[in-house]
Amino acid sequence: DAGALTSHDPLHFCVVGSGPAGFYTADKLLSKFGDHIQVDIMDRLPTPFGLVRSGVAPDHPGTKVVLAYGTESDRALNVPGEDLAGVWSARELVWWYNGHPDYSTLPISLEHDTAVIFGLGNVAVDCARVLLREVDDLAVTDMASHAVDALRKSQVRRVVLFGRRGPAQAAFTPKELREILGLPGVKVVIHEEDLTLSEAEQAHLKANRISRRVHEVLSKAVAAASPPQPTEGAPDKELHLRFFRSPAALLPESWDPESWDAESWDAESWDAESWDAESWDPESWDAESWDPESWDAESWDAECLLGLSCARLRGHVGTGGGAGRR
Repeated sequence: DAGALTSHDPLHFCVVGSGPAGFYTADKLLSKFGDHIQVDIMDRLPTPFGLVRSGVAPDHPGTKVVLAYGTESDRALNVPGEDLAGVWSARELVWWYNGHPDYSTLPISLEHDTAVIFGLGNVAVDCARVLLREVDDLAVTDMASHAVDALRKSQVRRVVLFGRRGPAQAAFTPKELREILGLPGVKVVIHEEDLTLSEAEQAHLKANRISRRVHEVLSKAVAAASPPQPTEGAPDKELHLRFFRSPAALLPESWDPESWDAESWDAESWDAESWDAESWDPESWDAESWDPESWDAESWDAECLLGLSCARLRGHVGTGGGAGRR
């Protein structure tokens, strides 16, 4: 009973965790007991507010995400090679550039010219924007100093965003999309045929305002694509958005596609130390139906972030646009 408390017997509470739920609990305690209690909030991290601070890009201080249950695990791709060195989850990368003490020494390599990101949501866009944006713009945010230093030395000049579904199902918001498409010094590459809609997708856009606006932003970006520019003054970075593509495997940098015979390839004999061949069933892959003429070399020849230092992407490519397309 708060009314029965005196100055001689104040209550002392300790709330472990300074995320939204922790502050909400402290607020309720203070509202109920007023001046008769003391509330201490403790956290393992050097900064408060949990994912409200560390779960969003440092150059977007006005954007806040409340996920009070925490995000301590990742969603696996479940493809061979995703555990190769240099393949990172978005959570790990975000915590690295936001200064989480458990990830500040993560060996993120930015020594390759191309980064590949799987996903078409706002977090994927955050990661791509951080890699492509001018470092001086990031340095004035509360981005961790070790990340700013690494980005100043970055060799990444091309970022490829892959999504297994199409633009009608993309999860990023129009605001985030417009910002990354408008980054100075960045050439945007979107394949116009990827924006073609089925009747079902047209119906979806008609009923969903945000999805419709996303498609409009993408369409305007395609329409505004400039012709090839002379070398002098041309954008020195590129952003590629590729839809209807799913990863089939992540392969080591040393892998030579020219020497690979799909029919005679034995999964069990391939670099067992870095790849768990038993987790992938070669019987499930129809080598005869694979058409090398449909292979998109432009989007394939890329190291990943989700593979910056390790792997080349072997995409799921098929005629008609790939997995999940009409």
